[in-house]
Amino acid sequence: MKTWYLCVSISALLLLLFSPTVHAQTQNLFFVPPSYPGPAQTFTADFNGDGKTDLVGADGTVALGNGDGTFTTGTPLAGLQGQFKVVGVGDFNGDGKVDLVVTNSTNLDIFFGNGDGTFQAPIITNIGTGLGAVVVVDLNNDGKLDVVGLSPAALVFVLLGKGNGTFAPGVTYPALTNTTNLLTVADFNNDGKLDIALASDNGTGTAGSLGVLLGKWRRNLSNSNHFDWYNQSIFVRSKRLQR
Repeated sequence: MKTWYLCVSISALLLLLFSPTVHAQTQNLFFVPPSYPGPAQTFTADFNGDGKTDLVGADGTVALGNGDGTFTTGTPLAGLQGQFKVVGVGDFNGDGKVDLVVTNSTNLDIFFGNGDGTFQAPIITNIGTGLGAVVVVDLNNDGKLDVVGLSPAALVFVLLGKGNGTFAPGVTYPALTNTTNLLTVADFNNDGKLDIALASDNGTGTAGSLGVLLGKWRRNLSNSNHFDWYNQSIFVRSKRLQR
């Protein structure tokens, strides 16, 4: 009896393995979503307040999420020409709607969101350079979003937001090297103050460099909205940094 059951089980297994129908089904175990136009660098947020995640590309392409892994092409961001590109998202005026951070070779622009997937004309701040590796974060804990980024001249730019889409004059710090291309913000020494970590990876496979600017919230009495930063760098050598 056990031998008979074993023969039946093996026969059933062979039938499943060589069945054309089953074989075809095994080739489609996962849903293959459609593709959408846009650049490689993309940011996510809920731009129209429907609780579904949307996308915006660096070139201003907007794709509104349907909530099932597919997207509907939205209204592209107007006014992006030449070297303009979207580099971050956040609520810069406290109205509960997601805004866009856009940069070019000289300006940092904030496009206020309308809450329906479209955006207003930009508020322009001339900072004299473009920025990469941008991080949007509240650095000084005042409830207003700030911007940190790297300039092509190997400088770290710290721009403290005023809560209305504009910024206090930028403060700069030297980056590690001319090839510094990675930046992140976190509290690295557990003092309750945000620090800025920098990394340099020239792509050669050799050891990269890692440095940290330790944040110091020393209030400037001449301007209650400005915080000085203590420019202390800790440099270490590391293995090649992987993106």
